[in-house]
Amino acid sequence: DVWMEMRQGWSFVRRNKALFIAVVQLSFAGVLLLVIGELATPIVTKLLGLPAKAMAFIFAPAGIGLVAGSVLMPRITRRLGRSRAILTGAIALTVATLFLPLWVLLARSWQPHTWNANPFVLFLVAFIMFCAGIALDFINIPAQTAMQEQSPDWIKGRVLALQLMLYNACAIPIILFIGAFADLFGVDRVLYLMSGCSLAFGLWSRFYERRHAREITVAEDHEDEELREVDTVV
Repeated sequence: DVWMEMRQGWSFVRRNKALFIAVVQLSFAGVLLLVIGELATPIVTKLLGLPAKAMAFIFAPAGIGLVAGSVLMPRITRRLGRSRAILTGAIALTVATLFLPLWVLLARSWQPHTWNANPFVLFLVAFIMFCAGIALDFINIPAQTAMQEQSPDWIKGRVLALQLMLYNACAIPIILFIGAFADLFGVDRVLYLMSGCSLAFGLWSRFYERRHAREITVAEDHEDEELREVDTVV
């Protein structure tokens, strides 16, 4: 029974605080990536006033940032710890999504007619997108690692299915309404809202981890002991 397996997965995830926060964080990172993808065309054509063919120039840096972040994240996570890495990513993404429309507003007041042809303006926009890509890795990779480590083999499939269901539950309304929302209120306001959500999520994650610090530490220590036992056997 699919629903029984989903309930079993939810029950297991809900009891394990470290796994629960990892599932939520990973789903949130996926939703953020989806929102950025859905807003790609409106950002280029409406916010920046550029033709749609310029999308690659603007969003290629975000992809480069994702790749660069994935290479650097193991070392960064070991130094900062997962909790601080995720909080850092949330704050960095907040700054990036807040600064992008503010920079466009400043550039328009600076050069009202030719602002979007200024190479410095476009370079800074590309740099902001590059930083946003790295910031997403700060959330996504530590959360994904924690979810994999905290999920025993016998229930890993159910945990992954639960995480995917949670992501889809958030993704479907975004796919349906994000375009209309951007048209109705403006891309800049959507980015401001995204910035606020990123900050709120980072603070909530930190609060949740501190509130359940003991349970999370016990779960992580137990996982470390199991990994050491496996290494010893191998």
